[in-house]
Amino acid sequence: MTDHYHIAVIQNDDYLELEKGSNHSVSYFTSESLQDLNLHDIDIMILTLDAQQQVVQQLQCVRSSEDKDIFLMPVFTAQDKFEYLYDGIYDNIDTLLKFCRTINEKKAQITNIQASWQARCFAYFYTRAAYKNMDVSKDWHNAYLYYYPVIELFNQDNSNISLWLDEIRHNKIIQRDKHIAAFFCCNQCYAAHLEFSEHCPKCKSFHIETVEFIHCFHCGNTDLEKKFMLNNQLRCPQCHSKLKQFGIEYDRPLESYLCQECQHKFSETEAVAACMLCGHKHQTHELAKQSIYNYKLTETGKRYIQYDTDYSLQVFDEINYLKPEFFYAFIEWSAKMYHRNKDYQFSLIMIKAPKALHRRQQSF
Repeated sequence: MTDHYHIAVIQNDDYLELEKGSNHSVSYFTSESLQDLNLHDIDIMILTLDAQQQVVQQLQCVRSSEDKDIFLMPVFTAQDKFEYLYDGIYDNIDTLLKFCRTINEKKAQITNIQASWQARCFAYFYTRAAYKNMDVSKDWHNAYLYYYPVIELFNQDNSNISLWLDEIRHNKIIQRDKHIAAFFCCNQCYAAHLEFSEHCPKCKSFHIETVEFIHCFHCGNTDLEKKFMLNNQLRCPQCHSKLKQFGIEYDRPLESYLCQECQHKFSETEAVAACMLCGHKHQTHELAKQSIYNYKLTETGKRYIQYDTDYSLQVFDEINYLKPEFFYAFIEWSAKMYHRNKDYQFSLIMIKAPKALHRRQQSF
């Protein structure tokens, strides 16, 4: 593990100058000189870029690398913008180097990482378990309203993150940490941007108006209020009775809508929600309900990362014994750890039952 850290500061106009020290060196770059940046020579990166697109592009460049030292590199910002994309906000050099040492210690526990972006993403959150979880962010530009910004930095094949999170939660790799929101969305594509409109329950036209109706008690006629007005007095256009006393000679019925297409009178509209992404139309009771959570790795998930095991494998069988695939992966990982560090110890004990004992058990 290195005792000297090379820090790269990438900035636009704001000039950030880090204090000097014997255990670190600093190189400064502008957004225009990023082509001169060799990620293999850097241990820590600090970005002070103003545009979110620049930040995302630079972070994707780091997180998409298959080199463990690069995609697990600590990246901080000196600003309070887009902080959810970073490992943190730079405060002082001592805190920065302490964070980097912690990451290196956790990184040393990982013997190997599979090539998939999912495995790299797991490794990232494993090394940041004390600092960072799989937190969600809200962005009205996003079709689904909520998204996981750090996971998206790793997501190279545009996988459906929500379905993936459901899968790995089912496999007990992650667990819910905090309930963030619950809302209704399209039941076809699960997009959150919906256009609500009121329709006539008879002909389904949206050409409806709110109007006032009057109900004549003398003849039972119900019609628009304007048709009852004659010389500033209420008079039924059907039986011509003067209507003076509300509740005795007339009242106002519940119907308060009039369809301009079919002339249907009604008291309640039919609400329709149209998805702005796929165009599917629903009645409101047909909408899907989406719940949004922050997540964190479980102890099982951490073991998968440590032992370089495919996260789709189950650890225990139906009677709570270790499955062979996971057991062999654990033994291999332990052997590698011992060769790297003689202080690491593990024991392997084999218990073999004599055949005579096995025969006696069968006779019971």
